[in-house]
Amino acid sequence: MGVLLVLCQVNGIEVEDENSEITLEQSALLTQALKENDSVVPSMETKPTKKKKSILPFSEKKPKVSKKKWKKEEKEGSNQEPLKNQTYEKSVIPKSYNQKWSNRIFIGLIAGVVLLSVGSGVSYLQAKNHVHSEANKIVKSDKEQIQKISNGQSSQNYKAQIFLNDFVKAYFNVPSDEKEQEDYQKVLLAFYGQDLPVASQGQQKNQSELESSQLMDITNSTATYLVTYTTHTKENVPASKGKKASVKTVTHDNSTLFKISYGTVKGKYYVSTFPTFEDVTSLNAGKSAPLLTMDAVTNLSKSKENQLNTFVKSLLEAKTKNQETLELLADGLTLSSNEELVSVDYTNFQQKGKDTYKAIVQATFKNDMGTHPENYVFTITKTNKTFFARDFTNVITAKDMETMKG
Repeated sequence: MGVLLVLCQVNGIEVEDENSEITLEQSALLTQALKENDSVVPSMETKPTKKKKSILPFSEKKPKVSKKKWKKEEKEGSNQEPLKNQTYEKSVIPKSYNQKWSNRIFIGLIAGVVLLSVGSGVSYLQAKNHVHSEANKIVKSDKEQIQKISNGQSSQNYKAQIFLNDFVKAYFNVPSDEKEQEDYQKVLLAFYGQDLPVASQGQQKNQSELESSQLMDITNSTATYLVTYTTHTKENVPASKGKKASVKTVTHDNSTLFKISYGTVKGKYYVSTFPTFEDVTSLNAGKSAPLLTMDAVTNLSKSKENQLNTFVKSLLEAKTKNQETLELLADGLTLSSNEELVSVDYTNFQQKGKDTYKAIVQATFKNDMGTHPENYVFTITKTNKTFFARDFTNVITAKDMETMKG
């Protein structure tokens, strides 16, 4: 029942419903009733507001409900079905962790870190041992090489060479005066260290001068020198018609292989026995050298051969004129600005691959000494219609010429 209907009933105005018409007097009566009771129309908002004293009759008020009954109804209401289209989130209570398992996890992490550290240490030691092993191999190899050197199987012993050079100078510079020769013998004795036993009675020495000496070979116990020296000997000239007998000095130039045996004591050297003389053998191979002929033919087309010949001439001209141009044409060829290219006398080419050629060249150059030939063997490559030369050598072998033959 609406508020107006209640006011009408209280003030004795008969109406059937809220839409019934009332008179002006009845309307004024209702207005006066509202003012007297300070009545207001209740708000339709859902928010709770402070309720004023109800003007409803006692019979219209809601009956009171006991707390026990309210709890019972609330319990029963909780068993009802949930509203449709509503979602309910279940409260999640964090699980409590077992301290025992926490300790195990912590110990496991510590053990993992320890194992990782141990593994790294083992790897480092293995790598270190490997490096030491390789280093020991290198040191051992170096020691073996040094041992070979000390045994005379490789390089020269320069300290011994200095000692032996002095001995050669002392031995071949013999004075003419007999008294001075006594001092000469004392000098030689210093190289021997001790008097070497001599079975014959006395030695004769002729005046001589050392002209040159070259070390030919040296080991840990012997050295061989190529020695050139001049001797001055006295010869008797018999008497002839109108002339008396006389003595003349004859000079001779000599070359010999002078072989010296020596030893060491506490890092110092001595000549261990009397030196020996040997004939000088020729070091020239002579006819034993391989025969080289330039009779190979080029297996290329004439146009390709002409292109390569033009490039070779430009290359050798750049060699005598301009470093920058030379670097554009070749790698490994050195500038020679005191020379002049006279002519390219021989060329031969063999194709070694696509746009790759082997070149054999002989050319004549001129300098202050005159003209002279030079040989070249190198590789020519073609890239984008441009030639470039590399891998130079000045030695033409018989094998090179054999591979060039058609």
